[in-house]
Amino acid sequence: MTTALPDTGPADAPGTTGTRYWPTGFDARPWRFLSRLPVWRAAVWTLLSGVLFLPAVIATVLLLPWLPLSARAADGFGRLSAHWMRVPVPARRVNRWFDWRQMVELVVQLVLGFAAFVLVVTIGVFTVVVAAVPFIYRSSVDGNLDLVFWHTTWPPAVFTVCWVMALIGLLLFLCLSWVITGCSVATTVASNTTTDAEVAELTRSRAVLADAFTGERRRIERELHDGAQQYLTALQLNVATLELTAAHGGDLGAPLAEVKTNARQALDALRATVRGIYPQVLADKGLVEAVRELVAHAGIRGEVTATGDPAGLTDTPALLLYHCAAEGLTNAVKHGDATTVLVGIDFRADATVLTVKDNGSGLSGAGTVPAGTGIAGLRERAATLGGTVALTDAPAPWSTRLEMRLP
Repeated sequence: MTTALPDTGPADAPGTTGTRYWPTGFDARPWRFLSRLPVWRAAVWTLLSGVLFLPAVIATVLLLPWLPLSARAADGFGRLSAHWMRVPVPARRVNRWFDWRQMVELVVQLVLGFAAFVLVVTIGVFTVVVAAVPFIYRSSVDGNLDLVFWHTTWPPAVFTVCWVMALIGLLLFLCLSWVITGCSVATTVASNTTTDAEVAELTRSRAVLADAFTGERRRIERELHDGAQQYLTALQLNVATLELTAAHGGDLGAPLAEVKTNARQALDALRATVRGIYPQVLADKGLVEAVRELVAHAGIRGEVTATGDPAGLTDTPALLLYHCAAEGLTNAVKHGDATTVLVGIDFRADATVLTVKDNGSGLSGAGTVPAGTGIAGLRERAATLGGTVALTDAPAPWSTRLEMRLP
């Protein structure tokens, strides 16, 4: 079952909505059927599919180890057929290396290509040959037309019989072309239409992200209220005290010292809040140095190791990896009572992998997520980038292992 999406294609009837799987233009009356442009479009597309069938099979066999790429190529071919037939196709979903629906589409497109190939080399060739017979039969040895069950030398009869057979062959070719092209379009639309399960998953993901953003906003509000706002309020009182002391000719040394102290603490609190949004060290020195600074301020022993070249890492994945490291350190200190952490960053050609291992109390069960952590939010944000997050038990001397992998 699929979820209906708005259909605004130019071939739609006014006022209709919903996903359309089949081209419009079919008419059961032959004289109207032959005059419809979509019917001839389907015939052209079937001819092209039949011509490309053998190269497509050869390419699929040669690229068998990279079958997902062949599936994407088949999806692109199906999208072209839908565009050619004026049928809108839903937007492509987030790319994944293996998409089983695209695999099914690849198989169906190959079967339809084989059907188009057979149609072209049988009925197509038959129609062309029969239509050409009236022009070439007189050049035969005896100038007679012999159709096994019928023999004649009268030209009008030859023209009439051959062209009636050619017309029947053309109608049959157009009808079967319509079926083949329609199946190709329907397969592509079905492969790219979002299912009810995917809509439910998307809704759930949005809810989790909304909760994560709400929690982050509340964290910033709490830090501003408990940190900078308190120091700024104290600073305001210090300034008032300083004015009163100056008006009565008192000693300004102590009030000025309090003003400096509260101003410095307010600045430190603001810097800490900003660091939680996007750390300046992350922008200036990169992920490795930012994580090392994070570990240095975690209050426990820690080590950061890095392998590979971080040159290809962009800002958004870097920030998410930084937040993953921060979440791992928070869990180790607050939830796991750990004394030592090890953060590893592996910059690979196809992905960046960050792991946080600690020697704390561990998980209550393998693979479970402690309540109150931001692991769920990390997973959803990583999924939007095509990545994964896993929290598992770790072998001794460690107890817990948090891993984020981003392509």
